[in-house]
Amino acid sequence: MTPYSEPPEMPGSFNFQWLECLTIDSIKQRLGITALQFRTIKAADGSILDYCCHWDFERKLTVRMERALIHQVKADASVLLNLKRQWSAGKYGAYHLFTVTAYVDNWPDYTEGEDSGHEQQYSVYNGYNDWTDDDIDIAFEGDPDNTWNTD
Repeated sequence: MTPYSEPPEMPGSFNFQWLECLTIDSIKQRLGITALQFRTIKAADGSILDYCCHWDFERKLTVRMERALIHQVKADASVLLNLKRQWSAGKYGAYHLFTVTAYVDNWPDYTEGEDSGHEQQYSVYNGYNDWTDDDIDIAFEGDPDNTWNTD
């Protein structure tokens, strides 16, 4: 395997790019790791970086997590997290890099039909192809004809 080729897929375990709303236990289960043993990472100048890593050299994977988040998860294992998978080329070849970040709920807290101040507008394009005016202006550059092949 060349240092720039993606590592082989492990069937049933890493077939995702991004997962969200997970606990640390579900991440460990998903990755097949019994215990995450995070190690301090130092820069070339010897300074300690803001993140730590767990390595599994045999399976060619690394789990990376911010130091502050590690402390937060140690205090409360029910903290919700995201898991991102990518591949990286290292000194000894390609490996899976998993980055754990804090889950942030960016969805508005309202239900359909509720008066939220985010009412859908159909006054300009009259709901052309069931798209709102904002959708057509933003995603389709203000041209409703651009919505023709979005099924």
